[in-house]
Amino acid sequence: MFCSTKPDAPTVTDSFVGTTNSVTINFMEGALNSAELLAFKVYMNDGLGGALSYRGKVTDTSYRYYTATGLVTDRTYLVQVTVVTSAAESDRSTVMSVRACGAPSTPAAPARKSSTSSTITVQWAA
Repeated sequence: MFCSTKPDAPTVTDSFVGTTNSVTINFMEGALNSAELLAFKVYMNDGLGGALSYRGKVTDTSYRYYTATGLVTDRTYLVQVTVVTSAAESDRSTVMSVRACGAPSTPAAPARKSSTSSTITVQWAA
């Protein structure tokens, strides 16, 4: 018979990548307390201040990230992660705020606005 206590809550790092409709969060498991790591569960809210609910599972335990898709641009989402082991599911991580927003558009190519014998002034549309 195998006995173990539930795992420690994971840590969600503050390094995440956001696009206009997705965010990728990174996390690291806490102590597994001699149990086998089976998965990570991700909980998110709706970006409007609602309660966090189950969003998805990472079953490939070599991955320490999750990409949430189908998000709305310029909304701030709250995220928590749990660790699932052969013994139990951990408590949730602390809450992390992430934002779905893409990089700004590439500006148009610069053009010469004016010049003198020692300066050139350029302009471009953002």
